[in-house]
Amino acid sequence: NKTLFCNAIDNLIKNGLKYNDSENKKVKIYFQNNDLIVEDNGKGFTQKQLDKIVNNYDKRKNKDIDSVINGLGLNICLTILQEHGFSLTCEKIDTGTKMIIKI
Repeated sequence: NKTLFCNAIDNLIKNGLKYNDSENKKVKIYFQNNDLIVEDNGKGFTQKQLDKIVNNYDKRKNKDIDSVINGLGLNICLTILQEHGFSLTCEKIDTGTKMIIKI
């Protein structure tokens, strides 16, 4: 489903801008080694942080609504990508975050 796939990519772009602490926010989208990369110049986000959000989402339902919403976008994004047969990993790099979609 092209629309859902585009929504997942759009979510990664929006996160790269929304949670970016740089004065000049930037998001790059490119292919590298047959993977689709969404890279931002923010403070950086690790695979461990992504795993924590995804794996702890069910435990968040007892917290206030804002904490649930904050983790929802990445969970939906990951689910959409998995439904398409893709996987999502991320790396904290010197210049920000590199989200890697294995196609």
